[in-house]
Amino acid sequence: MRNIFKYIFVAMTIVLASSCGEDFVELTNPNTITTGSFWKTSDDAVSGTNAIYQSLITDGVFMRKYMWTMDGRADDCFNVTPTSYIMSQMTSYTISSTGEELYGPWECHYAGIWRANQVLDNIGSIDMDESLKTRCIGEAHFLRGLYYFNLVNLFKNVVIYTHTPQSVDDYYVAQSTPEETWAFVISDFKAAIENCWTKTEVNSAKQQGRATKGAAAAYLAKAYLMNGQFDSASVYLKKIIDGEYGTYSLVPDFSDNFTNVNENNDESIFELQYTYDNASVQGWGLEPAANWQKQDGYCKSLAPKPVGWGDVCPTPWIWNLFHEEKDKDGNDDPRIEATFIFPHYLDGTTNYDAAKTDFDPDYTIFGLAQNDATYGFSKYSWSVTGTNLGLTSAYKVSIRKCVIEDFDLMNDWKSDINRRIVRYADILLLYAECMNELGNPAECAKYLQIVRNRSNMPDREAEFAALDQTDLREQVIHERTLELACEWWRYLDLLRWGWFYDPTRLAEIQSHDPEIKKFVAGREYLAIPTQEITRNPKVVQNPAWN
Repeated sequence: MRNIFKYIFVAMTIVLASSCGEDFVELTNPNTITTGSFWKTSDDAVSGTNAIYQSLITDGVFMRKYMWTMDGRADDCFNVTPTSYIMSQMTSYTISSTGEELYGPWECHYAGIWRANQVLDNIGSIDMDESLKTRCIGEAHFLRGLYYFNLVNLFKNVVIYTHTPQSVDDYYVAQSTPEETWAFVISDFKAAIENCWTKTEVNSAKQQGRATKGAAAAYLAKAYLMNGQFDSASVYLKKIIDGEYGTYSLVPDFSDNFTNVNENNDESIFELQYTYDNASVQGWGLEPAANWQKQDGYCKSLAPKPVGWGDVCPTPWIWNLFHEEKDKDGNDDPRIEATFIFPHYLDGTTNYDAAKTDFDPDYTIFGLAQNDATYGFSKYSWSVTGTNLGLTSAYKVSIRKCVIEDFDLMNDWKSDINRRIVRYADILLLYAECMNELGNPAECAKYLQIVRNRSNMPDREAEFAALDQTDLREQVIHERTLELACEWWRYLDLLRWGWFYDPTRLAEIQSHDPEIKKFVAGREYLAIPTQEITRNPKVVQNPAWN
């Protein structure tokens, strides 16, 4: 629903009304919107709900920093920004508690929570169409649940605000335990399932981009899985698969999930709506402005120099993993083309070879031939020579997912590729995982192969079904890693699988990504920003960061 992000949301400017309590004439500024004057009409309710979405595309959430933080700390990506830049500290688990990379995600998520609470606190008194009111309530619950889902996974010990603070003292709330936060998240997603529209209803109303019952069920299942509750998660995953919340299916072309072609497709469960516009300012901060762009910022960080910044690259491990199994026709896993940007040679090979210069002139990227004298592969400065990463040779592979291949737009930080936050392939793989953990290997194998079929991978369903639970678990991990590579979900998989607490598994991911060698127990969660501890005396630092 592109119009969600096209408007200036007046609800963002709502301030708390107050009175002086003295014998003076109380004057109301007619140009100031207050809680007393705003929450009156159906339009106010919709505008207030739309405002919650705006926080999704601020820098601390899905515009850039949340995904960067997750990708960079996982073992399928590493950060290659200069060591002086604070993001390199983030991805090597050494970041201080004062940087914007910490405070941005904290503050931007809480801005969205504040807006959701405004809706939930005020919409009940508005006389409006009940179906629309129900939808707005569902969306507010979903988005608040999503913001807290991200926060508890980022920081572990966070503050729960169930209502809009009415006084200064209301802001001084102590952190909840992770268990309390997860219970709150689960409650919000259940409320969203009850109140949101289905995908079919949203599409019929041409409101693509709004939260749906399917999106809420997907996140509810993910919340259960973060807590190892496979039985509860499987119930909601199967409801999505069975079409209870709308019809979802895999799109035939894997790459359609990462370009501006076929957006809001049948595979998309929750999708951020970006649009190219002439606005001049990226949404870096919290205060909304009329000239904010409604585009993706992470795209610029992923694209190789000189088109983008080339800040985040895939690790050699994930690149090599795509070469372990050929498709039915004996070719490389076809997902490799949509996942990575990499050299193509005249002899038809694709594995990077520093000695080769025989680039295929028919293969272009960003509209440029590989052997272009100025910007071709031979001149790209996106090689990683390894002084910080322990690599022994140049490494010319970059992330392609959701990278717009337009040189001019990229230089202007403009990308209109919708960001698919949750897609149906993820749901199928999670359900397969649940089936294995619940002792049903045949069902697990069935859903693994459904995802493999889309990519023309060999039919190994019978082979997988015959595996014991441990070996089948490894296959589930393998399939999730390939399908969702560089989509920021890998870090949460590592977290919920407990790999940071298992010495053998920790050594494994450290071998994949040298940055993780600096990991200290407890730093799988970020430090609480110093600014928040200073502002709220009831907030304390996570122990590993003291």
